[in-house]
Amino acid sequence: MSAHPYRDAFSTYRRTQIETASPHKLIAMLLQGAIQRCEQARTALSEGKVETARPLLIRSQEIVTELMMALDFERGGEIAQNLLRLYEFVHGRLVEANVRRNPSAIEEALVVLRGVAEAWAAIAPGRESAAGTAATGSGPDSPGRVNWQS
Repeated sequence: MSAHPYRDAFSTYRRTQIETASPHKLIAMLLQGAIQRCEQARTALSEGKVETARPLLIRSQEIVTELMMALDFERGGEIAQNLLRLYEFVHGRLVEANVRRNPSAIEEALVVLRGVAEAWAAIAPGRESAAGTAATGSGPDSPGRVNWQS
């Protein structure tokens, strides 16, 4: 029996959430994960806890990289290109924050991540916008990639 049954149960629950989530929900989860880790890292850096902040910033960078990899440039066109630029900016600010222990760089990244997350939530499937369905890649021909335009 595991020494941490609650942690094991939560891990199973979280894995099930991820495995059953729509492409739109997965992107929302990634954005929220990056935001949470950035907030934790900013707090840690402001308290002088560099060793606590470092893995949080690295994980945030990995999440942003995943967001970049999820972009579908063929279907997304200009929107995907613009998101790529935003994600590259965020990634660069997170690297800067990690290397120079700079909480203001994290804040700059957070402003962008929150804006993208808010816009992403606004196009959620089931909302009045037809663009939401096209943007999430939830159509019948979608292999699970995130499509930013129809």
